[in-house]
Amino acid sequence: MDYRRLIFDRKPEPNFAAVDSDGVRRALAIVIGNAMKYTPEGGAITIAGED
Repeated sequence: MDYRRLIFDRKPEPNFAAVDSDGVRRALAIVIGNAMKYTPEGGAITIAGED
C-alpha cells in the first residue's frame, strides 16, 4: 500500500470569496490527484491557504 501524508494548513479564521464552487472543487481534485501521483511514497503533500 502506498503511503503519503496530506496536510491542510489553514488559518483559524475562514476566508470567503465568490467563486464557481464546482470549478474550484474540480481544480483542487486535479491538483491533489497530480500531487499524489508524483509525490514519492512516504512523502508529504501540504495544501496551504493565503490571503
